[in-house]
Amino acid sequence: MKRKSLLFTFVSFLVLFGMNSSFAIDHGSIKGTGVALYPQRNGVAPGTAVDGVTLDFKVVTIGTNTWAWTNISAYTIGGDDWASQLRWWQPGKTENNLTSRVAGTQQTYGKTSNLPTENPVTITFFQFLEGAPEGFTETDDFTYNYTAKNSAVDNDVTAPVLAEPVIVSQDATSISLTLSATDDSDDYFYYISDAASGLEMVSFINNITISLVAGQSYTFSIVAIDFSGNTSVAKTVSIGAAEITNIVEGVARDVKFKLDSRSLEELVIYVENSDYLFGDAFVKLEINGVPVAGEKKPTITNGTHAYRVIYSKNEIPGWEENAILKINLGYVGYPIDWGGYVLENGTITSGENTGKPILHKIGTGTDIVYSTEIVSVDITPKTATITEGKIIQFTAVAKTLVGDPVPDTPITWSVDSENASISESGEFTSSVVGVYTVTVMITGTNITNTASVTVEELSLVSAYCNFPIGTGNSAAKISFSTRRDGRVVIEITPNDPEAETETNYTAFRNFGWANDIVTAITVNGDANTANKYFTRTHNGASNENHDITRTKLILTPVEGMMNTGDVIYINNAILEYETPLDANAYPNITFSFIYGSYCGEQETLPVVTSLTEGTVNSTDASVTVTVTQGTYALATVNFTEDDAK
Repeated sequence: MKRKSLLFTFVSFLVLFGMNSSFAIDHGSIKGTGVALYPQRNGVAPGTAVDGVTLDFKVVTIGTNTWAWTNISAYTIGGDDWASQLRWWQPGKTENNLTSRVAGTQQTYGKTSNLPTENPVTITFFQFLEGAPEGFTETDDFTYNYTAKNSAVDNDVTAPVLAEPVIVSQDATSISLTLSATDDSDDYFYYISDAASGLEMVSFINNITISLVAGQSYTFSIVAIDFSGNTSVAKTVSIGAAEITNIVEGVARDVKFKLDSRSLEELVIYVENSDYLFGDAFVKLEINGVPVAGEKKPTITNGTHAYRVIYSKNEIPGWEENAILKINLGYVGYPIDWGGYVLENGTITSGENTGKPILHKIGTGTDIVYSTEIVSVDITPKTATITEGKIIQFTAVAKTLVGDPVPDTPITWSVDSENASISESGEFTSSVVGVYTVTVMITGTNITNTASVTVEELSLVSAYCNFPIGTGNSAAKISFSTRRDGRVVIEITPNDPEAETETNYTAFRNFGWANDIVTAITVNGDANTANKYFTRTHNGASNENHDITRTKLILTPVEGMMNTGDVIYINNAILEYETPLDANAYPNITFSFIYGSYCGEQETLPVVTSLTEGTVNSTDASVTVTVTQGTYALATVNFTEDDAK
């Protein structure tokens, strides 16, 4: 009888164990439902609970790892920067942020491995609530023995019933599962493990994603466990070794892409779509399942149908041969806003490789051959403003689909008006005020681009007429003016004419500027090296200092080198002069003078040797003028009738 009784007891134990559990898992656990939240306590006693707000939580510890989950009953978790926190309070406060969130809920979850040295340990839960009377909230203390089932229910021996797991998606580096179970208490968690890889994890939610190592087989054992420790019958999910597909060329949502990292020094990603324009784009990478910080934006402009991004070896932490890359291409289409991702969740969504992951092994690839076909032409500048008679240089560059320049491509220039001209080399000029369109064309094609030029009226009023220079004792005035013979006269005059005497006067010293500075003066940005634009003289009879006649510097143009509208620029040059109160003034002077402009009326000089009258009627008159001192782009003709000009 005794042997029979013992046998019955052992059989009963086997039956009970078989009903409740496939195996025992050593773990600690605690849960809370409808827990009050108080204004943040930070270790002090709680005050008055925040009205209408409660918190549910679950905590499970296996070995040195702890998983936790929370759910808020009211208000909203405050922004992306705030998370629920599981706080250890011995030996000191440690905050464990539960940064993962369940979409569409107020649930957070996360894992920590900083198991405290003390056991039991005091824990609290911290939460920031948006819009609540108390934004920073915290629970009262809980005593948590992380080796015991703190929330076990007496006489609860009923295990959860786990349904067959559903594989939602799977590729070489991850698998997504949907789990479901029923339990008499409706409080349970999932424990997932793989003995071969040493993987173990806890999930409080039904939809989980598990990271995989490409080329490795897995057999996952999954159970549901309630907080009394009752464990369901295990379900098994086996997956074979999923190798990297190593796709280096494919199509995703009609967008073509190519990859190449054969050099082991860089990764090239090329994206092309002939039907849509890329307005903004970015590339994000993962290497061996770890995101590469930031995103890389290609250098593209509106109107571009293709781009490429190049990552160097030092831009990808963890780079090694055969490392596995996961590539995410995102962009906003222009002018059509597609939105979303070109590659949704790293999977090709259309074309012959539909459903395959976009994964790539470093060190493998195909040489990417970019088309040299010309598809566009850039023009520089796109807009410009000049004055009458001025010249502006346009340049053009033929480009391929990806934006590579194609040198030595024949091009043709044109302008939309007879009032302007543009040379074969792209030099535009016009003496007529207006707005013009310059067009460049790839010769023999219909590939064009345009630029806009505004021609403004040239002001012949000098910006420097009796312009003040110097201060205090060195105060004086300076004028820049163009004579009718084309010479530029720079004149210094007294700041206070009444202070001038025969021995104390205002005049230039040492020709005003030293020779090396004069040759550095620029015309349209080009230095006057070797006096190629003008030479300099002085109106003084003597080269000595303190000569009262030395009040004018004269820049005489070299024939054919100066045109009305040219810019004479004098940058930070020392100008030497004397005043009645300062015999040695030398301030630094900067001027930008328009050649042809003058102060008041231009000085009349005897440059005309003959004047031949032509036809004259009520609306038109013509006259021929002959000059003697070279031809400059500057002339004034006065027609007089009845004493009126």
